[in-house]
Amino acid sequence: MTSTKYFLLRLASRFGYLRKNIRLSDAANEAHLLKEAETFLGEAVWRKTENIEALSMEYWNLRKLVKDHDRVSKEIAQLQGVFNETHQQKTDSIISASDAHPDLSENRIELLAQIDTLSRERNQIVTKTQDTRRIYEGLKFKQDVLRKEGAKLTEIEKTSSRLAEMKREFNELKERLEEVSEEVATAKTRLLEIEALTNERKQYGKSQATESSQSISDANQQISARQTQINSLYPQIRLLYGDIGRHVSMNAPTDPACKAAGKDQSGLIHVITALRKSIRYNWKLAERR
Repeated sequence: MTSTKYFLLRLASRFGYLRKNIRLSDAANEAHLLKEAETFLGEAVWRKTENIEALSMEYWNLRKLVKDHDRVSKEIAQLQGVFNETHQQKTDSIISASDAHPDLSENRIELLAQIDTLSRERNQIVTKTQDTRRIYEGLKFKQDVLRKEGAKLTEIEKTSSRLAEMKREFNELKERLEEVSEEVATAKTRLLEIEALTNERKQYGKSQATESSQSISDANQQISARQTQINSLYPQIRLLYGDIGRHVSMNAPTDPACKAAGKDQSGLIHVITALRKSIRYNWKLAERR
């Protein structure tokens, strides 16, 4: 409210045009704006008020609180970094625990396919070996009968040649059966090793995830504790900002030190002065009968 408007409203009040509630409401709104403006001014100029004796207590208290605020803010930033890094580690560990080992998975699939192929071959060899044995035993029986019956020597020799051939085939099948069985055993041993290593990695991943969860919880607690500190410091800091802004704005016209401190905020000081004047005018009008 300007001086001109005040005098016009004062004149109107003589004729019963008072509207007290509006004046009180305007004064309350302006008081809120004034407080915010003084706080803003104090925040802008407090570092320039070190040599103002009247603000000595406010300045040094504020300086300590701001340093505490900055220190705790840096700690929160560091803890947030730890939190983010640990959270990423936990994510990586969970992926690892799930199945983040394509190398082992591929080896396992290859070994299973190899074991299956070798097992089929072994079964085929066993079947063929059994057939060869039956044929050999049949030829052996035939040879015995031919000898007893006094068959021609050429017929007996032919049977003997076939027996020798079946025996070689049987021995070859037996050797191959041993080789295949050995290959199956080796593949199964390697498969067990891979499964054990996979389980070990999974357990390690789960263990790492558990440790990361604890670290995340600890970091959260520490961040919360420091945030509580910040929350308790901020009202004190704002209060001191307001005290300094009020003193500087009120004394800038008469105190050279306050004028120098508020030099760069002269426009804001002018607004604060106008708000104070308007609040006084509204109160005077509200108090008129």
